[in-house]
Amino acid sequence: MNKTKWILYALLLMALSSCFAKGNDEQTAIMEEEPQVVAEETESSTDVEASNKEIDLKTALARAGFEIPSQTLPSIDFELENLQGNKELLSDYLGKVVFLNFWATWCGPCQSEMPAMEKVYRELKDEGFVILAVDLAEEKDTVQKFIEERNLTFPVLLDKTGEVGSIYDARSIPTTYLIDRDGNVLGRAIGVRPWEDDAFISLFRQILQL
Repeated sequence: MNKTKWILYALLLMALSSCFAKGNDEQTAIMEEEPQVVAEETESSTDVEASNKEIDLKTALARAGFEIPSQTLPSIDFELENLQGNKELLSDYLGKVVFLNFWATWCGPCQSEMPAMEKVYRELKDEGFVILAVDLAEEKDTVQKFIEERNLTFPVLLDKTGEVGSIYDARSIPTTYLIDRDGNVLGRAIGVRPWEDDAFISLFRQILQL
């Protein structure tokens, strides 16, 4: 990668980290906030409803343990190869809710949450929900064997150099981002979660309905 691209990625990473740092300072307040907006007379009912849904979602994300960006945070696009040898862009999934998960086959917590992720994917994929599991810096054959042995069907991408993981600040894995249909980051969760639990399924459906 040339020097200009490294500088650009470094700036994006700084912006990403800063956004989440500020969001964490506000997270307790969000969790205590009543999911209600008092409309001014000039606001339309549609605007009020949209504002209420946004507050409701932030509250739900915070209670589910997600770090929430302090402002609108567009996702950083990238291109990676899948297990079929084809190139995919994150932006190919605009219009869907993306569960972007950074992992590796040697990571015990990653291994433990994969069955839960598969259950979520099978239940919600027809509703516009996609899981992108980005493997960090492993050989294709190693990843392919892991996926086949566990009968996992969600898309897997190969970050052969770990570059995309660095851009997304995946210093600890698993790290998961939720990205809305417009390509904006809604939240980040570091560590394993019981994704198949009803509370998480309800949260994902709440995002799908926006």
